[in-house]
Amino acid sequence: MKGLAQAVVDNAIGASSRDPRFSPVETSELDGLQIDINVLTPLTPVGNYKDIKLGQDGVILYKNLKQAVFLPSVATEFGWTLEEMLSQLSIKASCGRDGWRTGCRFDVFQARSFEEGGD
Repeated sequence: MKGLAQAVVDNAIGASSRDPRFSPVETSELDGLQIDINVLTPLTPVGNYKDIKLGQDGVILYKNLKQAVFLPSVATEFGWTLEEMLSQLSIKASCGRDGWRTGCRFDVFQARSFEEGGD
């Protein structure tokens, strides 16, 4: 099994060079980067969306073959209610604004965030 340090290295390389949402990081950008790492707890299934603790739980939504994830801080950063967060998560998963209301399952997790110059 891969250790946490190697997982951080592998994911940093992947995020900076292979994430299709962004252009790869250029050498000239390295000095200006600030690294923020989130270490996640194991996933826990949630039977009812009302059991999700807003601001404490990160959430993964699964519907059919689609899925999307938000870290615990996302809802509070945007000032969303639980229902607003689930709607945004559904949109992110390409399930439509109300897709979370039927046929979904959810896993929750907590995250410990480490920022450069922080913890």
